[in-house]
Amino acid sequence: MPQKHPLASSESIDLSLLAEAKFIGITTDYGFRNLVDSFCTEVGFIPNYVCEMEESSVIQELIKLLPINIGESFFLIYCS
Repeated sequence: MPQKHPLASSESIDLSLLAEAKFIGITTDYGFRNLVDSFCTEVGFIPNYVCEMEESSVIQELIKLLPINIGESFFLIYCS
């Protein structure tokens, strides 16, 4: 989420706070998309996808480069 988003500075958030949000995500061909959808369903909403792409790296760049927030997205972060 963009740095100026009200929830951006939070260490963690309640997923239900994003129930009215627009989402950008990978297509349903990927297991991670199904995981995100199931988490959202568990807290009572179906994500409103306004944009779907096959490459998560493209989504990340899109979010970084656009001057406006067109939607929320989830990414895996690997820690070693």
